[in-house]
Amino acid sequence: MAVKDKLKAVLNVGLRVPSIMLLDVLYRWDVSSFFQQIQKSPLNNNPLFQYKYLALNMHYVGYILSVVLLTLPRQQLVQLYLYVLTALLLFAGHQISRDYVRNELESEYDGPIYLEPLTMNRFTTALIGQLVVCTLCSCVMRTKQIWLFSAHLLPLVARLCLVPLETIVFVNRFAMIFTGLEVLYFLASNLLVPFNLAKTAYRELAQVVEVYGLLALGMSLWNQLVVPVLFMVFWLVLFALQIYSYFSTRDQPTSRERLLFFFLTSIAECCSTPYSLLGLVFTVSFVALGVLTLCKFYLQGYRAFMNDNTMNRGMTEGITLLILAVQTGLIELQVIHRAFLLSIILFIVVASILQSMLEIADPIVLALGASRDNIAECCSTPYSLLGLVFTVSFVALGVLTLCKFYLQGYRAFMNDNTMNRSSWYWMYENRSNRTRYGDPFPVNIGWRGIPSSDIDAFIHVWTWNINAQYFFKGTQYWRYDPDNDMIFTEDPEGVRYPKLISEGFPGAPSPIDTAFFDKRDRNIYFFRGSQVTAFSVDLKQKVSGYPKQIVDVFPATTPGDHPIGNIDSVYYSYTTNSIYFIKDTLYWKVVTDNDRIRNPSYPYNGLLQQNKVSNSWFDICDVHNSVLLMGSK
Repeated sequence: MAVKDKLKAVLNVGLRVPSIMLLDVLYRWDVSSFFQQIQKSPLNNNPLFQYKYLALNMHYVGYILSVVLLTLPRQQLVQLYLYVLTALLLFAGHQISRDYVRNELESEYDGPIYLEPLTMNRFTTALIGQLVVCTLCSCVMRTKQIWLFSAHLLPLVARLCLVPLETIVFVNRFAMIFTGLEVLYFLASNLLVPFNLAKTAYRELAQVVEVYGLLALGMSLWNQLVVPVLFMVFWLVLFALQIYSYFSTRDQPTSRERLLFFFLTSIAECCSTPYSLLGLVFTVSFVALGVLTLCKFYLQGYRAFMNDNTMNRGMTEGITLLILAVQTGLIELQVIHRAFLLSIILFIVVASILQSMLEIADPIVLALGASRDNIAECCSTPYSLLGLVFTVSFVALGVLTLCKFYLQGYRAFMNDNTMNRSSWYWMYENRSNRTRYGDPFPVNIGWRGIPSSDIDAFIHVWTWNINAQYFFKGTQYWRYDPDNDMIFTEDPEGVRYPKLISEGFPGAPSPIDTAFFDKRDRNIYFFRGSQVTAFSVDLKQKVSGYPKQIVDVFPATTPGDHPIGNIDSVYYSYTTNSIYFIKDTLYWKVVTDNDRIRNPSYPYNGLLQQNKVSNSWFDICDVHNSVLLMGSK
């Protein structure tokens, strides 16, 4: 392929990426909530925002514009971008002229420019800038009539002719109006171009459909738009922007564990819409194609490309990802849940790639087995062959063990809950609906370094950039180090523990009854008596308006059925995706989004009707007090 053809192929993809990004932004944009925010802001008095239906129609116009840009022929698309570039250059010329006039007015010097060095420097800089703008506009529009773009030179000419500064302001306005009229004339002269393009496109499409059918038309558009490469480039740009936005706001280096967590959450952020999900599907397909191509090249050399198998081109892996994402409702989940579900889906995709590699290698291995000359020296005796067999077995065992650890560890974290009482704790296995065999165990055995009894609360702050576990007792709190399975004496940020609650969470009560982290609003809720205080982990400060009464923040759905205060425990269950309030032998479930869909009368964060703990969690803390005291003797 010639360099010119390669450049055309790159332009064909690169110039269409913004249209996909615009579709993605429009999909994310909630117009109704946007106008609700506008109504609460000073912009509500702006006439532009008083016509809601007009803006709604503009939202759909944005979709139409994106589709037009996506399907526009390459030549017209390049021409459109050149027009946009010219408009931006003219705007830059206007900015240069405006800044020059403003600086001249501030200097209040209206004498000859060559007598004042600063005035001469400003004039020279503005003149060079305007000449560059005029030259670039002339080159982009492919015309020798450079005077068409030189209206913004008029203020400079007027200043050179010692025109009064007040008059230069009017000259600058005239230059701006003249340039605007030129733009309007150009738009009016090309007003029928979109109609003619649409008419020509319709005629060509009708001919193709009549002769070859809709399927051929679809395949033609697929090939001309290079849809797989287009969506892959779009997703890579989206992912790169996500990475850049993260590191541009970080002042401290990030640990490897956080980098891995951030990598997963970034991928999850980049598949929250159908367009970005398709981009991820095509990206995975191309990655799989690259791996399989390297595998074939390693095994067969250049002969692999002579007899290519259409089944080993990465399509299977991409389709697998798409089917699993649709079946599990991936894009509808929260970012944290999406990240972990996506990690399992990607694990399955990797397994599919390995299966494809096995299909490639299997006939080659059989062919080698039929030839004694190709047997490696390390397998030339029965003993060395047995050694290789056992080595491969142990490697496979290691890989499968890692696989089970990864999946089981994730399931255990998501499904098992820890309950504690006095100096003991129970691990509740939700998948078996019972406590773990052998429980309870002393608290200080399960978590090294924390106080040995009477823990007030445990919270796990888990966001895309924070992963911290805290234990609270009295007026102090500790941060836990899960990597070393012990309490931090000093965390990676340099904070030493134990630490006063009032220092780490200013505005929070101390001591507390219990606390929990709400992933929905990224707040920690501290409970004490009949009040609750919300603390923002992003702003690192108490939420305005708190503390409030618990019954106001978490109202009862049934009048009179509320714990009121002195809550024993509040925790989030990954098994049911619900929040539970526990007091004495009773618990209250917090209303979820699904509950509110089924019953819209439920208030936000409402508490459902009480139930007994023993009806949902069996054998929890079902031990006599005398047995619990044995651990302290």
